[in-house]
Amino acid sequence: MVFARSMEKYGERGYRFILLDAGHMSQNLYLAAEYLGLGAVALGAGMDSDANIDALLGLAGGVESVFYGFAVGLPQTKTGL
Repeated sequence: MVFARSMEKYGERGYRFILLDAGHMSQNLYLAAEYLGLGAVALGAGMDSDANIDALLGLAGGVESVFYGFAVGLPQTKTGL
């Protein structure tokens, strides 16, 4: 997400719109993963995890940053049930 661009366009409401968009995107990701038989989980934040992910993706942390991360893949099968 590019926070400054949203704030410039929508003023103080820009941050709120970013939060709403993140919620809508995550809901759709969970629904699509379920439909495809995949598992999805939101990633928690650690002390330096945002900066590490930004660096990995080549994002300029002061201008753009990872806002919400997910892992998607095949769910672990339950054994012995």
